[in-house]
Amino acid sequence: MTSEKEGWGLSAVEPQTYGSPVVGYDVPGIHDSVQNGISGILVESGNLGALTDALRELASDADKCHRLAAKALSLYKDYSWENVFEDFYSVLTSEMAVNSPP
Repeated sequence: MTSEKEGWGLSAVEPQTYGSPVVGYDVPGIHDSVQNGISGILVESGNLGALTDALRELASDADKCHRLAAKALSLYKDYSWENVFEDFYSVLTSEMAVNSPP
């Protein structure tokens, strides 16, 4: 991820919900959504060489890539669109049942 500014980091969470580790800059939003060395690799913002090295590291170290991918999936699987929709729908229908007029 080459973003130098990010809000919450949805673009970093989405791939992790499918078990993909994230490589990106250590900026707000991204570092809130990626656990460096656990679910991805974060490098100094704007350091293209470090970003390239991190990508090469994952491409050449399958064990590390799989380890980060598995941890990313376990941390963020609850954030999949399907789960978020189901949770939202459940809250919405529950509130409608409680707060609907007789």
